[in-house]
Amino acid sequence: MYGFVKEKSENTHISSCEVLEIENKYNINFPTMLKEYYLQHNGDKIRLCIFTVDEEEFGVAKIVELKYGTVV
Repeated sequence: MYGFVKEKSENTHISSCEVLEIENKYNINFPTMLKEYYLQHNGDKIRLCIFTVDEEEFGVAKIVELKYGTVV
């Protein structure tokens, strides 16, 4: 489903309960598609994705993993 996933990470599984816990803690609501991504690919490395919204281009080079990420 996600053709931009480049490399699978190890030991970064996250449950729907943990996603909900993060949403509640920070008073945010992730879009359904992003929640589904995290449940399947939390921590996986991605290829650069370029997309257009209202004639403006945006690039995504990394999706920060929930719970297991490292802050640099």
